[in-house]
Amino acid sequence: MYLTSGPVAEQGLLGARELYGIEAQRIADLGTGAGVFGQRAKHVWPAAGRFGFEIRSAEHFAARHYDAGFHVGNYFAQDARRELRRWRPDLIVSNPPYTRARDTLALSLEEVSPRGHVLLLLRSTFGGSEDDDEQLRRTPPLDEWSIPGRLRLKRGTGRTGRPLGGDFVGHIFMLFRAGRQGRPTPVWQRRLLPPLPSAWLGWTVRPGDEHEVEPLPREFWPRKEVGRG
Repeated sequence: MYLTSGPVAEQGLLGARELYGIEAQRIADLGTGAGVFGQRAKHVWPAAGRFGFEIRSAEHFAARHYDAGFHVGNYFAQDARRELRRWRPDLIVSNPPYTRARDTLALSLEEVSPRGHVLLLLRSTFGGSEDDDEQLRRTPPLDEWSIPGRLRLKRGTGRTGRPLGGDFVGHIFMLFRAGRQGRPTPVWQRRLLPPLPSAWLGWTVRPGDEHEVEPLPREFWPRKEVGRG
């Protein structure tokens, strides 16, 4: 499983709140894995309801880290989409499988509530293919935030015994709003996020394990709220 860095995830969530005034009430986390996005979201929007979808059924064990609703299954399937429509999220967040990033974006913009927002953590190469480019021209983002440095996948051995590798491709956040239409030459904001200590760029922290990572960045994970839940 590839785990999103908690400080990185919260940096993107804080950007959505502070730069665009987003006050989420219902959050859906697509491809939630261990639930890092959803767990960090409760510190940015404490009153918001959260629901996680994990697309890889082999990783159902990740649900033990998630303290909100959790659904295992292909979120492109009709039953999962019906769950999304019933939930009617006003914010969808995702660190999607990189081969399904464009499809995840299109689905999210269809299922998020009108005028809702979609925040994706993507490889910086997103937009490089003709299909990606066409999608961004139809539904351009509001903003793009480059993450300084390189995120790292957790090293070691996976459950199958195969080694886990590193990933040193650059990453970005893209923030989208439902209903935003493209132009022949779409334009959007591009920013460089403040740098984080290199140790915080590792994809290693699961919700409930924060006590094992010291020191924690107070601005991303308030000390009084650290716990095993």
